[in-house]
Parts: sequence; C-alpha cells; structure tokens
Amino acid sequence: MRYPSPSSGGAVLTVMAMLVSGCAAHQSSGLAAKLVRGGDGPGGIAWPAVPTGDAASGLGEQPAAQAAPAASFRAKYQARQAAELELSDAGLRSALEAAGPVPTVESLHHVAAAYKRLRVFDRTLSYLEQALALDPKDARTRDALARLWRDWGVPARGLAEAYRAVALSPDSPAAQNTLAILLYDVGEPTGADARFERVLALDPGAAYALSNMCYAALMGGDWTRALGRCQAALAVDPDFAAARNNLGLVYAAAGRWDDAAREFLAGAPDAAAGRYNLGVALLSRQQYLAAADAFDAAAALKPELARARDRARQARRLAAAAAADGGR
Repeated sequence: MRYPSPSSGGAVLTVMAMLVSGCAAHQSSGLAAKLVRGGDGPGGIAWPAVPTGDAASGLGEQPAAQAAPAASFRAKYQARQAAELELSDAGLRSALEAAGPVPTVESLHHVAAAYKRLRVFDRTLSYLEQALALDPKDARTRDALARLWRDWGVPARGLAEAYRAVALSPDSPAAQNTLAILLYDVGEPTGADARFERVLALDPGAAYALSNMCYAALMGGDWTRALGRCQAALAVDPDFAAARNNLGLVYAAAGRWDDAAREFLAGAPDAAAGRYNLGVALLSRQQYLAAADAFDAAAALKPELARARDRARQARRLAAAAAADGGR
C-alpha cells in the first residue's frame, strides 16, 4: 500500500479540519463517526458509553443540532411502525411482555433500551418518562434521558438531565461520563475534561474515560496528551475497540500510517473494516491514492461492503481532480 510520508513535527494535526466541522460541538459529524461499525456496537465512535446492558448507545451517530425542536427529530424515526417492530423484534417483544400491566422502573428501562437500539427515539423517550414518573429521583433514568437527547442530536437538551443525574448520584462514574460528553458536545471542553478527571478519580480503571479524553485532546490539538490517554486506556483494556480506533486517529493525525493501520486493524471487527477505517483516515488527509488502495483492499476482503467500492471511486475522482489542479 502507498502510504504518504510522515509529517514533520507530529503535533501539526492536518487531519483536524476533517475531524470537526467548525467547532467541537459538531465533532460527531467528523471522521470518527464515519468508521465502520462492528457487530456489537460503534467500534470507532468517539464516545464509548459505560458498559451496560444497552449495547446500542448510538453515540456519535448524529451531528449536534442544538436549536432544533425535538419534534423535528422525532419525525425521522417514525417511518417504521412500532406495531411491526413489536412483532418482528424478539428483544423488544420480550421487554414489552416483561413490563406487563404493572411495570417497574427496571422493566421500563429495558423497553426503552430496546426501542433505542432500534432508533425509535420517541418511544424511548416515552418509556423513560414513565420510569421517571415512578421514581423522579432515579439517577439512572435521568442519565438515560441525557444520553437519549445526545444521541437524538440535541445534546443541549440533555444537559439539565445530566446535571440532575450527577446531583442525585455524585459518585456515579457513568453519570459523570455522560455529563462530560454533553459538555464537550456543546462546546465546553474544559468542563468536559474536568468531569472526565472526576470519572477517573471515582474509577481509576475507567478505560472509556481515558479513551474519551484521548479523543478530546486530539480535537484540541494536543497530540502528546491524546497519545498518552489512548495508550493508558489500552493499558487498562487492550481489547477496547474504541480506544484502538481513537489511537489510530491520533497516529493518522501525525502521519504515522503504519502505526495507524495497525491500530485500525486491531480495533475493527474484521480486516475489511480495519482497511476501510484506514481508508477514511487517509481520505481525510487528502492521500487519495493510498485511500483508494485501502478501500480496494476492504472490498476485496468483503465484497458485500459496497461503501468500500463507492469510497474507492470517490478517492480516485478526487485524486484525478487534484492532479488536474496541480497541472494548471
């Protein structure tokens, strides 16, 4: 594969323009959100959740759009009828049956998690609100509501619930982590970093917080801190896919492509996804021919990965356009 030469002075993060769109609040529309998802969740998403029973956190999927009313986001997820999902999805059906006519906070959380996995966010909200009515002081419900608004694309609406969750359970690493994520999304990186530090004070083995801090440091242009945080996360949990992918982004930002390739391959569910993720990073650095090679390799390994073929064609078109511009 044709890798570009490493950049001089690894702190010059030329990948940053592609990773963010104007400011930190829009980071979820950047490079990390374009990586291939694994079968068990978003392996390349910037913000891994605290491990829970809700495997489909969806973090990082939607760009922040803080001023938009909730109704406009609800409409996006009503195309699939809830009645059809209840029949076709065994997990949702089981959760609904378990809730029964007299649901508990716990059973309502299971139903909400099932709807969230299916990205039916309006139903998720409805069941979390029912749980909140049963116990307004349940920190887990407040935290789940905060994460729902973030995943729905309106993190600012989740801030109040995140603060309530922390007030109700100040020693909860999960609640502190959620608040940190939302603060970062709304453009408060200093406040977010303080909350991540609080997570580590409560749980020194919180690899997810270290990985989150790695990504935040990369977005802030601090390559050395980003590298250290990602390496610390992997020292705690060598199999943590999100940290591997974040470390791949760090190496890509520094032009260390052999190292980036190694981490993307280690953090992906299979070799095809790893090559695809490497291609995305190369494309962000305008290394179009090397990106095309990576996408070709992904498509060869997994022919059904149509996105890889599309991206390879895109990379070659961009390479041709760049060559034409350079010849003028």
